[in-house]
Amino acid sequence: MSTYIDFIEAVSQNRALAHEFQQGLQRFTDQELSGWFHEKGFAVSSAECGAIMKNTKSSMFSNMLMAGY
Repeated sequence: MSTYIDFIEAVSQNRALAHEFQQGLQRFTDQELSGWFHEKGFAVSSAECGAIMKNTKSSMFSNMLMAGY
């Protein structure tokens, strides 16, 4: 299974995945986000998802995520 780093590479080339991820950040808990990653083929723990969700509150993260578009 791929890691979060692999997800970042994939999302930079897949706008639909980026959009789905951004929507999930607004409605998922840490565990739900981890499950979503697992469904997409990425091994990201609930603890990692908690850190991701905390860091996504910054506008800098959103700018980085959509920079390729």
